[in-house]
Amino acid sequence: SSGRIPTDKGYRFFVDRILEEKSLGFEREKRIEEIGRELQKLRDILIISRQITKTLSSLSADLALTYLFREDISWKEGWEGVVQEPEFQDIDYWKEFVEMTSDFEENIGDFDYSGGIKVYIGKESPLKSKDFSIIVAETSFPKKDKGIIALLGPKRMDFEKNMGLVSEIVELLKKLS
Repeated sequence: SSGRIPTDKGYRFFVDRILEEKSLGFEREKRIEEIGRELQKLRDILIISRQITKTLSSLSADLALTYLFREDISWKEGWEGVVQEPEFQDIDYWKEFVEMTSDFEENIGDFDYSGGIKVYIGKESPLKSKDFSIIVAETSFPKKDKGIIALLGPKRMDFEKNMGLVSEIVELLKKLS
């Protein structure tokens, strides 16, 4: 990009190539394997959801969110990591991100969850704010509870790593269901 900020279409081209190759670029870390062993011992779906959220946020440096449909509850983790990104030094950008996060939670049912991991980049988002990226997937939590896992961050988030993380967590949850 010769130092320029890529457009939404540029990011989309990159993400589509990752999806075509089915190479999500995230090698299973010991941490995810450890979390899997820990989660197998847990029975409370709320504790499992919260632990998944903490894991996603710590490994991604973006804001992680899990949502459980039956309980109508969500967890958010990772505020301290996402605000370290340079874009968040602008207070207006920070405020818009907080508003977008609330908007996402309020409209979580408006997203398309069919076909695996979905990536919304900038203007592709069904939300009012168009300056961010969202990676989201529907999954089954233990006891067949349907839910959502998502990563929210700046448009230039590490798509390859984050898509791989979400994919790994979805696979982990399938094994626990």
